[in-house]
Amino acid sequence: MRRKSLQHKCTFGCREVVCALLSVAMQCALSGSIVDRGRFETKMTAMRLENREALKVYHGGSKRDIPLKLVNTIIIDPSNTITIDNELYFSADITLKDGTRIKSLEKDQTASTKVFLSVQDALVGKNDDGRFVIGLEDVSRLTVR
Repeated sequence: MRRKSLQHKCTFGCREVVCALLSVAMQCALSGSIVDRGRFETKMTAMRLENREALKVYHGGSKRDIPLKLVNTIIIDPSNTITIDNELYFSADITLKDGTRIKSLEKDQTASTKVFLSVQDALVGKNDDGRFVIGLEDVSRLTVR
């Protein structure tokens, strides 16, 4: 009889832990909105990059990774591109959640002073219709909440 009581406590305790972890995970999931090249806006939840852990950015002559969770907004301009190591980058203006703005210097418009975002990935998430995937090359504006 005592054994059954301990098993019940363990099952109940494990269920509480799983519920707590799920609620934390749901709160940590990124949501936001995407405006595509056709100016159509889509609201997304559970947003993430399909193939990478972070966005690849080229700025000041070097590459760096920026986790999506640190981003507030990104405006992507496909009219100005570069290719680095067979990877396509579009000009971008990036604002982080802490207010830092990563943008091209307006006075000197050389490739090393501009900000470029690799578009060799896709955003994946959920919208009202279910699973949603859009290539970064088709995004004009991304807002992360």
